[in-house]
Formats: sequence, C-alpha cells, structure tokens
Amino acid sequence: MPHDLLQTTHFHLFSVPVYLLVAGHLFLLSGLSPKIKTAAISAAIAFTVLHLLAPWLVYFGGAALAWVYPITGAGMLLGFVVLLGVPLYEMWSGRPVIAGR
Repeated sequence: MPHDLLQTTHFHLFSVPVYLLVAGHLFLLSGLSPKIKTAAISAAIAFTVLHLLAPWLVYFGGAALAWVYPITGAGMLLGFVVLLGVPLYEMWSGRPVIAGR
C-alpha cells in the first residue's frame, strides 16, 4: 500500500501544481481586484496542498480522518472552477474588462 500511495503522490506532486500554475496565471489576467485574486489563488493553493496530503493523513491517522479527502477534493475543485471560470466568463461575455479593477 505505501508504495502505491507514494507512486500516486509522486505523479500528482508534479502534475497538479503545473495545472494550478497555469490556472492561476489565467486568473491573474481577469479584471477582479488584487485582493480577490490573492484570496482565490491562496485558497486554491491551500486546498490543493491539503488534498495532496489527505491520503497520507488517512494512511497514518486512520479511518477517522477519511472525511478530509472528499472535503479537500471539493475545495480544490471549487478553487479550480473559480480560477478557470472567471477568465472564461470574461472572455466569452463580450464585455471589455479593465484589468486590476
């Protein structure tokens, strides 16, 4: 079991942050305020880190911590939906957006 967990963690440890990097940079191009951008990206990073750690918490902490995995997964999903949804909405809405407002 630990070997499979380590292998999966190793793959996700390098692929998920790249996806987060790209989504975060697209989100930074949106017209939201810098405070909202910082909060959304920080939340997405926090949930991503927690979701990468969640299987290990369950492995070492037992079944009592199994609730962490779906909660962090939902938070990570919500974070990525916001990071990618806002730029897509602004791009497809047809209204000009002034960055930094």
